[in-house]
Amino acid sequence: MVTHGESEKDIPNPGLTEEGKKQMKQIKLQIPREFSLVVCGKGRRHQQSCKIVSDKEPDFSSEVVGVKETLSSDRSHMIFPDGHKVDMRDYMKEAQELLRRVQPFLKQLFSRAKDPGDILIVGGRIVAVGLGLGSEKVKPGQIFQITMADAGRIRISDYQKAN
Repeated sequence: MVTHGESEKDIPNPGLTEEGKKQMKQIKLQIPREFSLVVCGKGRRHQQSCKIVSDKEPDFSSEVVGVKETLSSDRSHMIFPDGHKVDMRDYMKEAQELLRRVQPFLKQLFSRAKDPGDILIVGGRIVAVGLGLGSEKVKPGQIFQITMADAGRIRISDYQKAN
């Protein structure tokens, strides 16, 4: 899994900054391979990151991987595509359902693939947080390795530390 690169601040459904595009180009060099399945989030930053890293459009996109709304730079609000803002405490109450869908979504993805190592996910914090990482541990342009352990438990680890 790759988190999207640095994105524009405090605007609805932001795109990547020049730094974010650079981050994705660097990641592409670290994972130079073809993927049988490419999945990305719904936001513009997810779509742009996916295209840079994989050189193709995603096979499909899902809000479980990344949403169009974005966190304000002061981390107090979520900014929606239509421009309205929601206090983070209120947003997190609603986001709990989305976070609960992460594990089942990934299990379904893994069951479809011949080799789960052939799946590229380009998203945001939501997958990492849904797998138990704290939001503060997830940064733009980061690579994670997602594996299914015994008993169907899905684990996430920092790709650079694991390899």
